[in-house]
Amino acid sequence: MMTTTMHTPSSLTAQLKDKLEYPDTGILSKVLLKLPHCQYTLLSLAAGTKMAEHSSTRNAVVQVLEGQGTLRLTGQDIHLKPGVFVLMPLMRLMH
Repeated sequence: MMTTTMHTPSSLTAQLKDKLEYPDTGILSKVLLKLPHCQYTLLSLAAGTKMAEHSSTRNAVVQVLEGQGTLRLTGQDIHLKPGVFVLMPLMRLMH
């Protein structure tokens, strides 16, 4: 996974679709805003890319801008498509 940091101010206004770039393979990760208590990262996945199930030590959200996929969260599949928003509160859930 390739990661770049774009901003570290205390506020940010961005047109997310303008920030999208798709890698040929794998995942491209762009940190849009990083603060001591939270981080906002834009992930772009190449077609067919799978992300391993994992847990997190922070709250997490998924907001789908383009494309489709499936998110497995607590044993349930969630169909991802543009407009879908998923909140995963800090509970060390596998996703």
